[in-house]
Amino acid sequence: MLRKELNERSPVRLLEASIHGGLGAGNIGVIIARHGVGKTAFVRGLARAAATKALPALEGLKFHQLRILDLVAQSHRGQDIHELIDRVLARFAQDRNAVLVVDDLQMLVANPALVTRDMIEDVLKFKRIDGVDAALKKMRDAIFPGGKQGVILRDAVGKVKAPIQIISGSQDRIVPAKHAEGLPGNVKVHSFANTGHMPHMEAASDVNRLIVEIAK
Repeated sequence: MLRKELNERSPVRLLEASIHGGLGAGNIGVIIARHGVGKTAFVRGLARAAATKALPALEGLKFHQLRILDLVAQSHRGQDIHELIDRVLARFAQDRNAVLVVDDLQMLVANPALVTRDMIEDVLKFKRIDGVDAALKKMRDAIFPGGKQGVILRDAVGKVKAPIQIISGSQDRIVPAKHAEGLPGNVKVHSFANTGHMPHMEAASDVNRLIVEIAK
């Protein structure tokens, strides 16, 4: 009885029931839960079950993890990040048994608990708005022509007459706070402790206060 009950409550069984037989090739699945529940461990369990043929439904599937931050690091070494992503996606588009796992949203913030279901849903909703994808690509191509930063702003900020303030997070893993070091004296730099790449979300009230102060 206990074994039957555990099988019925298995996360894999619940997942299978919730997706009505499967996502289908080329579709995107999102596993959402609060920090610390074990989302990554769950996906690793699926990968292990597929590799050991423990679950017939997963047999033949090959799980691969894509770390966006690894691609960002390669772009800093001169690689074209967009070309890298296109190459990865093209490779997986040809393999119907490949499962690409992306687990990097928590890298944007210092406190992973801030990555909530609402945040993920808002990101997905925004991406679906008509014109957003085209606008983002246009911005990308203008700011990073050829996949590299086109304009080095730190070389020009000393000539700007208007007030300038740089706001960053001390634990930013995308654009390290040290990038704001050594700027001209006319640039105010404020780095928030225990904050990552999104200080406008992680320290919203303080960021708003700094914006109001410099705008006066």
